[in-house]
Amino acid sequence: MNMPIVQKIEICFWDVVIHLLSNSTFVRNLVQFVSRHTTKRDLLSGFAMITAGGIAGLMLGFVVPMLLNAVR
Repeated sequence: MNMPIVQKIEICFWDVVIHLLSNSTFVRNLVQFVSRHTTKRDLLSGFAMITAGGIAGLMLGFVVPMLLNAVR
């Protein structure tokens, strides 16, 4: 097939996912459990925590070198 590598990777990914969802009871049960126990509020709070942590890490990455230069 003459297609970009990204499309080939996507086809391989979906082949694996479809195979796992079709044949693995563990994966099917896991997907059902996650879909039953996640709510929109849980997802938003998790996303907010990840975003806040990322921003704090970014700010820390800028502030610490400035403080170290000021101390020297």
